[in-house]
Amino acid sequence: MEAVSICDTLGLEWEEFHERYLDKRWPGSSSFLVRHNEHGCVFLKRSPGEKAATCFIHNFKPSACVEWQPGLFKKECRDGLKRAWKLEAGEGGTIKGKSEALKSFNEFNKKSNTINLK
Repeated sequence: MEAVSICDTLGLEWEEFHERYLDKRWPGSSSFLVRHNEHGCVFLKRSPGEKAATCFIHNFKPSACVEWQPGLFKKECRDGLKRAWKLEAGEGGTIKGKSEALKSFNEFNKKSNTINLK
């Protein structure tokens, strides 16, 4: 089970891991849901002044996270685009906003290959 593996890798007791990282509203006992906060997943850490967050369990993150792909068709990606970059997704996958913000976002995206713009 991935949750147990993450717990062990973090060096935590199951009860502490469950309390700190798992959503108590999830009804499952063989699958779990990671808690979210105002920034998203509790495993995402934001450095001051940075627009993107870093996953602090990246090297051993669960398969659902490995398989997840960002894209403008996802609400959470559009929300992040607006919150972090002050940009919006337009019709047909175009990104709209002030030219300086667009330039900055495109440079970031080119370096990190973060968002599939197709």
